[in-house]
Amino acid sequence: MKARYHFPAMAALVLALSGVGAQSAARADFQYRVVVDTTSLRGTEGSLDFQFNPAAAGNALPITAKISNFALTGGTLASTSSRTGNTTGSLPGSLTLLNGSATNEFQADLTFGRSFSFDTTLTGAGVNNPSPGFLGSVFTLSLQDLGFSPKLTTDPAGSVLSIALRPNGSSVVSTFASGPNGLPSVVTVSAVPEPASCLLLGLGMAGLVASGIGRRRVGVARV
Repeated sequence: MKARYHFPAMAALVLALSGVGAQSAARADFQYRVVVDTTSLRGTEGSLDFQFNPAAAGNALPITAKISNFALTGGTLASTSSRTGNTTGSLPGSLTLLNGSATNEFQADLTFGRSFSFDTTLTGAGVNNPSPGFLGSVFTLSLQDLGFSPKLTTDPAGSVLSIALRPNGSSVVSTFASGPNGLPSVVTVSAVPEPASCLLLGLGMAGLVASGIGRRRVGVARV
């Protein structure tokens, strides 16, 4: 099984991949929750295609894209799938794609249901210790019919979602209209808070609560 569309050979991402004018800054992993509405394809057969490719093989810092918590609502995954390049794992289990080869791809056949969802984590030197001297990489998702034609997107490259990792360690998340006349994207993407951020938020809330209790106690004492 071979897809007809490969990434990131798309002019719209050239600036994101070049990192022109960007400054290097270390950061933590990127984590996203992705939900895809496939109601309009419900009951039809096709495939989903994940790719994670460098702008130029050998000139991108290593990054790993991990896909987990995949869930399909109302559809069925087929037993047939294919892998190209540095790709391991399967769905609905965990899937890992490395940006080490020119094309790193996982494709699975399915009968579309109402929706599917998954979490993706992007980690590695290209995220945590970026360098503007290298090129970026792009993570993409596309939906295809049995003839490998893209569905529910107006992106010329065929993707419904792309996440460009720039040389400075930042990311550019793009979704695309699902049809002409500005039909909305079928993809919803939300950032997953880092554990450290959640801890800091919890501590901050606890501090506010404690401060409020303290003020109330002082008020009682003054009566």
